[in-house]
Amino acid sequence: MRRSRVSRSQGQIINNFFTIVTIVIMTAVIVLYSKYVLQPKAQKAKINSGLACQESHYTADKLFEKALIKESITLLQEGNYVINGGFILSEHMPTAIEKKIALKDIDKLFLDTIKTEQNKNVQKFLNIKYEVIENDKNDPGKKNESCKLNAGSLLTSFRLNGKEVYRMYTDFNQSTLNEINERVTCTMEAFKYNAKL
Repeated sequence: MRRSRVSRSQGQIINNFFTIVTIVIMTAVIVLYSKYVLQPKAQKAKINSGLACQESHYTADKLFEKALIKESITLLQEGNYVINGGFILSEHMPTAIEKKIALKDIDKLFLDTIKTEQNKNVQKFLNIKYEVIENDKNDPGKKNESCKLNAGSLLTSFRLNGKEVYRMYTDFNQSTLNEINERVTCTMEAFKYNAKL
């Protein structure tokens, strides 16, 4: 009788030991599987630099040539830049933006924001190319109603030696100089911010 009780008790100890070992091994396998085999959920793509001025309107920006941005900001600070602007007008509805805003006024917004006088006839310069895009609300390609809420967008491209260094796209709610001035100021702030990264 004693032997059978002893052997049962030893058998139960061995059984409990293997149960604990199995639990530890399974836990380790689950942890390793979830960490290294399962694909982590994709993080939401970052669409802008995260500046406060970019939060109030839809804004997307991108740094293309990190190696050239410091040289670009130096040229800007030295006054070695040109500003080239244009309109992209609506095609499916009557255009109104050119009647409200002139390109020379938007050029002046950029000049006032930059606060460095332009040098004329320089060999090397930063090309600041912008387009004021009128929101074509009757465009049949616009299925989403949220696309029809703003008045337009400002697309600004900073180029050096024919290469696009940085670009920012931002919406504006009204076709007024004050609203566009906020977007120009935000664009220049984001450009300078990216130069410091």
